[in-house]
Amino acid sequence: KIPDLFKEDNFRAFLDQNDLPGYDQFSPFFRWKVTMTRLQMEAIISRTLPEVYQQQPQFILTKTADGSYQSRDIPDDIGTLLNIEVLRRGGGGNIMDLEISTTHGVFKIIKEYNIRKTLAPINYLSDQPIVLFCHDGSTRENFPLLPSAFAYIGFERNNEGNAEEISIHGGGYGHGVGMSQYGAYGLTL
Repeated sequence: KIPDLFKEDNFRAFLDQNDLPGYDQFSPFFRWKVTMTRLQMEAIISRTLPEVYQQQPQFILTKTADGSYQSRDIPDDIGTLLNIEVLRRGGGGNIMDLEISTTHGVFKIIKEYNIRKTLAPINYLSDQPIVLFCHDGSTRENFPLLPSAFAYIGFERNNEGNAEEISIHGGGYGHGVGMSQYGAYGLTL
């Protein structure tokens, strides 16, 4: 009785259910959360977006004046982060298209791996790591890739509407295709 997970409201409600009796509940990554400041996220995007663009320019697009998207070099300065929005989810809920809006451009990221790489929770501003909190109480520091694209993004904004903190809530680890080893273990029990 899982709702249609390609609908954002359904997806968020489903993912926020931490006590589901799912077969994957033994995985540390059954549910996870990472929180960072706007400045940390800007530093991440400034570093990773050009790298991902160099690897797959056809899947990192810049919004043009007429509203279309084209493959263009990422500016050296992305500006201030304004918003991150899921444009499209797959049938299973994974983010397939993501839009990042800044004061210096609007960028569309296509494919779940590119999204996971672009949003990798690594602190490029200081030696203090960004901490990813897992379902089982364990933590990971400066994780090299967002654990999965089965996630949603939340913003905490100040009174002027400017982003101050970004949190990413997710579930699972990997690309979302294939058999989960934790799920197979849970099913055998």
